[in-house]
Amino acid sequence: MNTYEFSLIFALPDPQEDPEKYVDALYQKGCDDALIGIGKNGFIALEFCREAKMAEAAVESAIKNVGSVIQDTMLVSLGPDHVGITEISEYLDCTRQNVRQNYVASKDFPIPFCVSPSTLWHLADVLAWAKQSKSRAVIDACLLEISRLAYKCNQKIDRKRHAGLWVFEDAFSSSALDAETTDNLEKRISQKSHSKMAKANAVFERFSSLSTPKDLSSQAANDPRMSKGDESLSA
Repeated sequence: MNTYEFSLIFALPDPQEDPEKYVDALYQKGCDDALIGIGKNGFIALEFCREAKMAEAAVESAIKNVGSVIQDTMLVSLGPDHVGITEISEYLDCTRQNVRQNYVASKDFPIPFCVSPSTLWHLADVLAWAKQSKSRAVIDACLLEISRLAYKCNQKIDRKRHAGLWVFEDAFSSSALDAETTDNLEKRISQKSHSKMAKANAVFERFSSLSTPKDLSSQAANDPRMSKGDESLSA
């Protein structure tokens, strides 16, 4: 069995809902291997350290655990995925200066997907580059696997949001979107009610006020109601 560390951020059905009421039930329904962040109404963040044979199995089981407690919730982010200079230095076990001068400055370093207000990369791209480059970083196989899954999952989440296909049970599926053509998506979009699309857009309007998923987790960690005492929730 492998051990995977990953974070899940969910939007609750009610944007004003206090996530604290779900904490005890989540622990009882299999999330006792997670730190739960409850620092922002309308959202709940969980950081798991879960054993499984594969990353996908670990994430799927975690999502099912959450879904058994919170009905009609939406998965808005799976991490680790988005990283800046600081996170890259931590993952590659080097200084921020080293990342800037020797890694980012390299011609073959991955292109960031965001440059303003902060420069961000996909962790999977950075780890793949480090593994193939001359860097001395030791890349954990489980970390590389979960980061690739996070990238893939977040891409699907974003595509589903734009298509108005938000339902909990297929928010994470290895084949749900791969088998769909653009024509099929357009047909399904036309079949969805305006209220469901409005709900999905409203969720992401709230979520977009946070620059990265790490910000939400940081708010959760700083909240005095943070579960499991004073332990921090890091993205």
